[in-house]
Amino acid sequence: MLGVCQKIQKNHTQEIKKDYNISEKSKGFDFNKSNRYGSSFKTNKGEYNTSINNGTSPYNSYFGAGLYDDNSYNEVTFSNSNSSDVIVCLENIYSGATIRNEYIRKGSSYTMTKVPNGTYVVKVFYGNNWNPNKLLAGGKIKGGFDEDISFSISDDPSDYLTMNQHKTSEGTSYSVWSVTLYSVINGNMDQRPINVDTFFE
Repeated sequence: MLGVCQKIQKNHTQEIKKDYNISEKSKGFDFNKSNRYGSSFKTNKGEYNTSINNGTSPYNSYFGAGLYDDNSYNEVTFSNSNSSDVIVCLENIYSGATIRNEYIRKGSSYTMTKVPNGTYVVKVFYGNNWNPNKLLAGGKIKGGFDEDISFSISDDPSDYLTMNQHKTSEGTSYSVWSVTLYSVINGNMDQRPINVDTFFE
């Protein structure tokens, strides 16, 4: 369910802030992120990573390298207090381009910095036990979770993340967002379930 969110605009060294809490629908939604490979263990199928480090972009080969604006102060921090790791994507609503795909481990937070101006939806791939050899979407994608898998999107206009850095008479105004992901009723950011093909569109 959607609840109350807050947006405050300040100038120069201050921020446009909006705090989001993810609400629970049919499933709990989890966020997690990483940048390098993390812990691994052996199974009868061989050795693979159970998770990768926060900030890893495992799907750059599909979506392309992340887009960064070195002059931008825009950022969004994702906090994951769920029991699953996640891959969080920012998709530009006008171009359809996924500009970031970031791994975030359960129980951790990750900040996407230098985000270009634009309006974005958040897409999330939830799961546990990362397997770098798993094939998804008819073999188009390599790497994925082996357990507790689900996908979601926040595509209601009220849930868009708008990044807007601009000059004002007092300096530079820019956007800072916080998205807290946990399974509760009465959160203030709605996500609906999607399938793997929609996630990788």
